[in-house]
Amino acid sequence: MEALDRASKCLQHQNAFGRAQASSRLRQMEKDYTQKLAKSAQLMAQLQASVCDGKEEAGRVQQSLERQLEEDQARWDQERKTLTHHADKAHR
Repeated sequence: MEALDRASKCLQHQNAFGRAQASSRLRQMEKDYTQKLAKSAQLMAQLQASVCDGKEEAGRVQQSLERQLEEDQARWDQERKTLTHHADKAHR
């Protein structure tokens, strides 16, 4: 009977030790995943900021190109008028 009691106590001790190890491992996993989640959230925020910056830059470039196109169109229109005027004068 004494051997049975000792074996039972030994098993209880091993089970308690196993649960403590499992609990410790779970706490460590939770800590690791919490850190990974924080890093992921930070990376997502950085990527969103980069996308926003890229969109703003694209808008500025588009506005600049549209202004440049308008200026070039105005110069072309003026040059065409000048050439037409000179051609009309030459034919008279």
